[in-house]
Amino acid sequence: MNRQLSIGYLQAMADSDGSIGRAPPGPVIVQFGQTQREVIDLISYHLTSLGIEHKVYGPWQSSKPPAKPMYRLRIQRKNAVKRFMHLIGFRHPARAARAHQRLPDAPGVLEPQGRARALALHQAPGGARSVADDLDD
Repeated sequence: MNRQLSIGYLQAMADSDGSIGRAPPGPVIVQFGQTQREVIDLISYHLTSLGIEHKVYGPWQSSKPPAKPMYRLRIQRKNAVKRFMHLIGFRHPARAARAHQRLPDAPGVLEPQGRARALALHQAPGGARSVADDLDD
């Protein structure tokens, strides 16, 4: 599979279904939550193709009916989180700010203004660019 296609797909999924936070008692994690196992499997496929270690959990049933079973994919190891941030990161302003707050020294973690600049370049007329392209510049 094309590396840039994997990166683009994961950037879109990170902005829609991804989050960054801390798993008790403290390591930074990136995770995706989904009710469709097929989507989690596709995210897993692309992460694996980029060499990003992760684990899939679920299904579990929500206590609030009529919720569907939920699946979660977690990137937990420090080097895997840093690789994710370097290759994919978050383009969503709030998620990018949270990533910068949690991992200010990680490669590819841009301050919110830098992420907004990368997003503006991505959306500029003349062709779409991946945020990962901007990180390599």
